[in-house]
Amino acid sequence: MLKRRYDKKRIIIQRHIRALFELQSVSKENFTNLRHLVDGVLKHLRALKAIGRPTDSWDDVIIHLITSKLDHVTNKEWEDNISDEDIPTIQHLTDFLEHRCHTLEAVSRKAQSASVSQTKANQARVSSLASSGVASCQNCRGDHQIYSCERFLKLSPEDRLKVVKENKLCWNCMKFSRHTGIPEPTLTEIQECRLTKLQRTEQMRQYLWNRWSKDYLNQLQQRTKWKTKGIDLKPGDMVLIREDNIPPLCWPMGRVMETHPGDDGAVRVVTLKTMRGLFKRPVNRLSLLPMEP
Repeated sequence: MLKRRYDKKRIIIQRHIRALFELQSVSKENFTNLRHLVDGVLKHLRALKAIGRPTDSWDDVIIHLITSKLDHVTNKEWEDNISDEDIPTIQHLTDFLEHRCHTLEAVSRKAQSASVSQTKANQARVSSLASSGVASCQNCRGDHQIYSCERFLKLSPEDRLKVVKENKLCWNCMKFSRHTGIPEPTLTEIQECRLTKLQRTEQMRQYLWNRWSKDYLNQLQQRTKWKTKGIDLKPGDMVLIREDNIPPLCWPMGRVMETHPGDDGAVRVVTLKTMRGLFKRPVNRLSLLPMEP
């Protein structure tokens, strides 16, 4: 029963042939992808041969199929390896690709080893630079850090700042440092699905810092004129439009038709109706005319 259900040679042959044509192409020199291509071709050919298909006479077709899936450099090496007079075989091609895989694997290992060595050397250099700071006090040359120096603490803030600048110390840690640490990457513009749990926490911290520094710190630096209340205009008021190039007695007069409050509710621009038409003018360029009730 099982043999009658599953032993269908035509379907099995079609699946192996389809798998041969659907093998993934090698886009660049990579021994892993190249070895996967060679192993896949040999696996399906052995299966077809075991079923009784004449795979020994398929060399030309299989060679064309394999070479069409090779990367440009490997394909060029293969063309240089064969001559125009000789007709290559599958065995010849597989031997060439196996040798090519060994070569690429050896080169890749050497490159990885060199990269690891360079990384360790860079880390050692950074550690050396970070630990080369002066340990003694830069103020009194005593055997202690400057932030615990009694003479330094007794100085005025201006004198302390002068000492820090003269000795090129870090304003935060009060140590001699070139800040060799790697800066933290900005994560605020990266999607959350691409971040780890710790990175999402860091992303939230950076987001809160950006909001705090832009909103709260900006409020601490507000100018006095920002809070100075201007004239309170409303539709129907008569105003004089101040102009710098003419005397005050010649300033044109207009009527407020519409006010344009900002996000904070303050009116800084109004629409005026004058003899020349409708215009928008800033409030600080207008003078309110008193009107009798």
